[in-house]
Amino acid sequence: MRAYGSVIAYTMMLCACRHEPTPDPRPPVPDARQVRSDLVGATFSFYDDADGARPWTIGADELRDVQLVDTTARADGARVRVRVVLAASQRTIRGLLDLDYRLADDRWALRSVERAGPNFFVGDAAFVLYDVSAVPSDSLFPDRLALDVIAQFADGAWTAPLDRRAAPPLAPDGSVPSDSLRDRGAAQRADSIRQAWLPTGRAVRVWSPGRAPRTVTIDSAEVGVDGCTYAVGWAQGRADATALGSTSSVLGNTRVRAPSARDVRALDRLAATRLDTGGGRRLRSTGALAADLDGDGTDELVGSYAVGADTLAVAGLVVAARMASDGARLLFERLAEPGRERMTLVGVADLDADGAAEVIVREEGAEAYGYRIVTFRAGRFVDAFRGGGGGC
Repeated sequence: MRAYGSVIAYTMMLCACRHEPTPDPRPPVPDARQVRSDLVGATFSFYDDADGARPWTIGADELRDVQLVDTTARADGARVRVRVVLAASQRTIRGLLDLDYRLADDRWALRSVERAGPNFFVGDAAFVLYDVSAVPSDSLFPDRLALDVIAQFADGAWTAPLDRRAAPPLAPDGSVPSDSLRDRGAAQRADSIRQAWLPTGRAVRVWSPGRAPRTVTIDSAEVGVDGCTYAVGWAQGRADATALGSTSSVLGNTRVRAPSARDVRALDRLAATRLDTGGGRRLRSTGALAADLDGDGTDELVGSYAVGADTLAVAGLVVAARMASDGARLLFERLAEPGRERMTLVGVADLDADGAAEVIVREEGAEAYGYRIVTFRAGRFVDAFRGGGGGC
């Protein structure tokens, strides 16, 4: 009994000597409310390219969304990663930021804000999109670019400069005007389109897969509104077979690459199952690219095709697919409309800064051409725009 009491006494003595953990004197790491408050007035580089860094200073009314991703406490401070959406009057950007905090007077003080990883997704509230092609080198005007207007994006909607179905100008009394009055009205309309969509001196940012964006300047333009319709600008420079142009100074940072030979073969096989290649007709690829089309972080494939005998096309197709172990699985397809037998993949770009890339396609026939923009919205691929172009 005495020995048992000694054990109890010894145990109590050990417990009395054991120290309780010292509480951390530091305040809790910054929460979402403090982060949101600290971001106001902070400046960071949201975008870098060949022209340099683009800074953004966050205004109180520009914070559309702030979400904490993770927090790492260190002996001398803390790192907080957040996902933000910022919007000013003419631009929206979204991406990840790393915030570096230090303790000062028992309070967390924000020391620096840096972009975490790649460029932010960037979208302008309004811009004009162009289909850019190189003038043949053996022409009278080599090293020239033709900029065909695709459409303008503004207030969340797409519009085109020309409407081939528009009625001719009418005289004040509603009758068909004389030739001179008609010609004057057509000239005025053409000049109005030229000034709005293709003004001399306009800077246009041009990019194509695998090349850094560069800026060209429109030096002349041609617009037709009566009979044959077209709206094309001209600039000095060179371009690849497929290139896009835009009045946005930050559009074109979407990661787009050439697919592997294996992926191209799988895409070709898929396209062949969607078009009739019998009767001596063969399938010809007119372009293929890989990019993240649905914003899931994984690249998909998109390609354009023509079916015909020799150089005579009788059908056009654009397909997008996701690679799987058993080949390419169809995501969407678009057939050329009647009278337009050729489809060409113009480019892929995230035009609305939502993280998913749009597919821009040109469809042509013997007498007319136009454009489609396919986007990923609410879990499916839909046509965001269809129109533009021209013809006779």
